[in-house]
Amino acid sequence: MWIKRQEGYCLKEIAGVHYLLPYGQKVADQRKGIVLNETGVFLWNELQTSMTDDALAEKLVHHYSADGEAANETQDEIQDQTQDKIKNQVQDQRFPSALENKMDKPQFLQLIKSPLLQ
Repeated sequence: MWIKRQEGYCLKEIAGVHYLLPYGQKVADQRKGIVLNETGVFLWNELQTSMTDDALAEKLVHHYSADGEAANETQDEIQDQTQDKIKNQVQDQRFPSALENKMDKPQFLQLIKSPLLQ
């Protein structure tokens, strides 16, 4: 997939904070500025020309001096941890059990109206 900068934004540093600020039609469209962290600034600067997501990922790995395999393992670990957290939060709300047990519609509607889920 090809990635490119969105037109109508410029990168500015104000009081040590990096912002993507709208200009031109984006201001007229009432678009908001975006705060960028160090990685966001790096990616914005690299996207002066459009490139594939793989090429951009390779530049990011090189910038942070990580090897590709370690970066992929870290990404997989973060993804697994995030999925586990989401699963645990949803289970704590007792919502998935309704889906796993395949409740009928009236039981499901009664469950979602329950004060536990509000």
